[in-house]
Amino acid sequence: MITLTRTHSKTALLCVAFLLAGAGCQQQADTPQQSNNEAAATDSTAEMAHDEHTQDAHADHDEHGHEGHNHAADMTVYTCQPEQMIEAHYDTANGDPSASSAHLLIDGVEYDLTALPPTAGSNGFTVYETDIGINNDAGMKWQVSADTNKAVLSNKTLDGSVAESDEAILFDCQKTDG
Repeated sequence: MITLTRTHSKTALLCVAFLLAGAGCQQQADTPQQSNNEAAATDSTAEMAHDEHTQDAHADHDEHGHEGHNHAADMTVYTCQPEQMIEAHYDTANGDPSASSAHLLIDGVEYDLTALPPTAGSNGFTVYETDIGINNDAGMKWQVSADTNKAVLSNKTLDGSVAESDEAILFDCQKTDG
């Protein structure tokens, strides 16, 4: 009979533990391997499924991290001049009918705008702003009528060098029916 010292016992126990752990990590030999033809068919099917949906489907993903709304289900579509289509989604909070933010989708790029408090001269328009705009040197201002039928997207000069009333109008928009 072999007698093990305390150190040898611990070493033997560790070796057995590693062998058992390693055995659990090995691939089962009984697992059927997928043939090359089957793998190619699976890859081809996945590619076709991906090709079948349009690039616009990627824009509907909530990559910007906002939870609690489904852009695809509640987008308002605007046809604008000069020639442009803008999609807008308005976030309301806690049942408040006025939106706290707007998300504009322009040429596949989503812009997040924050609602400004109403002013005396707003003429029933809600105003949303962002410091990130279509142009690198300016933000944007989205003014939308209370019924959301009309909207105007204009520049928002970041350095204050242009009076608010003199900001360039980028797009004059009408809500698309449907």
